[in-house]
Amino acid sequence: MDPSPPIATPRVRFAPSPTGYLHVGGAR
Repeated sequence: MDPSPPIATPRVRFAPSPTGYLHVGGAR
């Protein structure tokens, strides 16, 4: 839940995940 870039940020932080975008919700 970062006010920063929607996909750019989470995608990089959760690179290990194929779907970094969706991984954000799972990580939470």
